[in-house]
Amino acid sequence: MFHLTEYAVWFRHRSGLPLVLFVIASLPGIDARALRPADPQQIKQAKHYLDAGQLQQAEVLLNEIVKSDPANFDAHRLLGLSYAQERRFPEAIGHLEKAVSLRPESPEALKELGNVCLEGHERVKAIGALARSVTLEPDQAAVQYTLGMTLLDAGDDQTAALHLGLARTYGLKHSGVLLNLGRVYLKLHRTDEGVEVLEELLRVSPGDWRSQLDVGKMFFDNFLYESAKPPLVRAWELNHDSYEAGFYVALVHYLLGEQTESLAALIELKGKAEQTLEAENLLGAVYAKLGQTDEATAILKKAMEESPDRPDAYFNLGLILLERGSRKEAMELLERAGARYQKNAKVFYILSTQNACATA
Repeated sequence: MFHLTEYAVWFRHRSGLPLVLFVIASLPGIDARALRPADPQQIKQAKHYLDAGQLQQAEVLLNEIVKSDPANFDAHRLLGLSYAQERRFPEAIGHLEKAVSLRPESPEALKELGNVCLEGHERVKAIGALARSVTLEPDQAAVQYTLGMTLLDAGDDQTAALHLGLARTYGLKHSGVLLNLGRVYLKLHRTDEGVEVLEELLRVSPGDWRSQLDVGKMFFDNFLYESAKPPLVRAWELNHDSYEAGFYVALVHYLLGEQTESLAALIELKGKAEQTLEAENLLGAVYAKLGQTDEATAILKKAMEESPDRPDAYFNLGLILLERGSRKEAMELLERAGARYQKNAKVFYILSTQNACATA
């Protein structure tokens, strides 16, 4: 029996044709007899090993298949998935990329490559693979969601909104989809769409106090106080021990001019837990709006004594006194507040007349 190189020389001698087709096969270290298609039973056995968690056995078998059949799509794909389970991400990604190169029109392979790239912190590669997958097969709702969230993390809000919207369109409507889609719509100033999506979340999660609170806070942060009030009130009804929910209820009532309701919420909060600095400042502002200036002044002066380095109470009382016409005392307080200024200062009091501003 001839060796491959001997056969090539004999073939050229008899035919006169060039040897270019035999150059690779005649290189040292390549055994042409070892290159053969994999037995489908081997792939089946490898899948069995993977399903049973026998990763090492699977990898030995799959590496043998890849060696004898380098263009075997299933072997590269399964080997990549096995390595990913062991968190050997560079090797996993390499084999999954090879699988994709063998079947570039496979949405499943692209999805698997994208997911493994995410686990391996290869975000750019992940976005590329997932985007190709949903281009080939748009109705993959879960992949649309994963891609949308990845784009959100990357700061591409516009494209993220597109894919989160498609996830919803194709039937994925859990709280993660609706909450993040609503949030990004509001961020992009697509307010009507944001409100629609978030109100859908409120309808499908009427008993989830956290969802109610999160949606209410989103509306609140976007100055949609009328829309914010119902979910905030509902959140506090569902979890009356939540100080955060109760405080937001008091605050939204205050901003809507519902001072009696705000006061009731703050008094109830005070009875449940130790009063916080922000609650004391809001309480002072509420009393001032109700015309009880002496009560407001006492509360805010106490807050100054308890937190002398914080500007909050100085600001709020200064504005109250400014509106009441006590200009000198007000300006002293506001100057002291300015000297203590911090970015997270809670300035709740809202001047109700432009005359007060003009006086300043």
